[in-house]
Amino acid sequence: MFVGGKFIKEIALEMIGFNLMIAYLDVQALGFSPAIATFTMVSGISISALSLALLAKSRTED
Repeated sequence: MFVGGKFIKEIALEMIGFNLMIAYLDVQALGFSPAIATFTMVSGISISALSLALLAKSRTED
């Protein structure tokens, strides 16, 4: 995420968002608070949406 071109950084951010969405079920299975599990899912969706917007913006600027 810290090295590479603009496209690579946006893809890395997308992977982080998807990893947070996947971790939602793990957080629930570990018995954490439902608020923490929900925060994990919401933050994953937000990061994925942000990275998709940045990716679309960079593709239209080229």
